[in-house]
Amino acid sequence: MNFETKRVLLVEDEAVIRRGIKKMIEEVIGGYVVCGEAVNGLEALRSLDYVRPDVIVTDIQMDVLNGIEMIRRVRLQNAQMPIIIISGHADFRYAQEAITCGASAYLLKPIDRIELMQALNKACPSRTSADEEPDSNRIVVRVKEIITMQLDQEISLRSIASEIDMNHQYLSALFKSATGENFSHYVTRKRINKAKHMLETTTLKVYEIARLSGYQSEKHFSNSFKTLIGMTPTEFRHSIIHE
Repeated sequence: MNFETKRVLLVEDEAVIRRGIKKMIEEVIGGYVVCGEAVNGLEALRSLDYVRPDVIVTDIQMDVLNGIEMIRRVRLQNAQMPIIIISGHADFRYAQEAITCGASAYLLKPIDRIELMQALNKACPSRTSADEEPDSNRIVVRVKEIITMQLDQEISLRSIASEIDMNHQYLSALFKSATGENFSHYVTRKRINKAKHMLETTTLKVYEIARLSGYQSEKHFSNSFKTLIGMTPTEFRHSIIHE
């Protein structure tokens, strides 16, 4: 599979926390590189043009220019830039203000690496994959987009059919006709491909990868993985390390 590396602008005034988040993004989560760092919102704004990030991860409480005000100013330049807020404040008012200003996620410190990965993946969904053929059917394209965005959640044909206002039986037949693959088989394959990528590029534990791939049970995940790949997730990771 062809996953492009996404660029992150990290804005955090505390050096120790900034280093920890950078390590989490680059070494634990993987697939992302911190292309720029700033200690306040003003520094971040000044660096946007030459850093050119795909997503901004920013603290909310900083001197000079805080995260909320920075988001407002970023929106004047780029209405679509994904911005993830990290904060030590659990107060709902902070979260509400951040979302109102256009933040795509609001995470509390200490940062949970699964939550951060989910936020990053939601903010920067992968658009290219070598195992996908171009599809001319707009409905099927939309269904695939929804599946990709929800791989860490429960996915059902009925819920997606309802989302696009279509009969689920008709959608099932349409999907099979257009792709040559059953809906459930496609979802499982996408989940396992995502898990393979994480096993190859991150140091997340197997149970964490199971959760991020949409499996509540590590045993169920391992069984599905072995059925498709021919080895367990642990064996697969071990084989990569010893290549």
